[in-house]
Amino acid sequence: MAYRNLGMIIRYCKEIDDIDAIRTLYLSLVRSKVEYASFIWSPQQKCHTKTIESIQSKFTRYLFKKINGFYPKFPQNIPYKQLIQQLDLPTLENRRDQSKIKFLYKILNCTIDSPQILERVHFQIPPPGLRPRNNLFKVRNNTSPLSTAMKLYNDLERKPDFALNKTEFAEFLESISVPD
Repeated sequence: MAYRNLGMIIRYCKEIDDIDAIRTLYLSLVRSKVEYASFIWSPQQKCHTKTIESIQSKFTRYLFKKINGFYPKFPQNIPYKQLIQQLDLPTLENRRDQSKIKFLYKILNCTIDSPQILERVHFQIPPPGLRPRNNLFKVRNNTSPLSTAMKLYNDLERKPDFALNKTEFAEFLESISVPD
């Protein structure tokens, strides 16, 4: 569905020069489909992540050609990471990771009222010792969405405070990069 919508945007926007309009179409028709319920179905394997990321990669190449008049693969091979930085688009994987941590924030701040989910969040209280441990959550080795969210939070270099309000928390998450 997302590839079909992207193809429609590319076909119908050949004559449109307004980059913001094309970008808005992509964000509303394509990325919204790709990110729908991504907290639940987020892929664990890199091959599946690459497949999903290829949708945005195709759009960034199209938009780059629209802006600059030449395709980013020829004559210069411009990498995907550089393209998304120029176009101010985060990777889809990074957005999925941010949504997982935001879900954890909502659970811990009772924005989502679900005692069944909240009881699955296990805090790790470090024993006194010589080496500090920065892991807030005790995570079992499984791939459930909540476990992956807790693992992501533990892996952050700069950890956001769950006492921040929702907008400050979201801004803080956008300012840091979620580890790969």
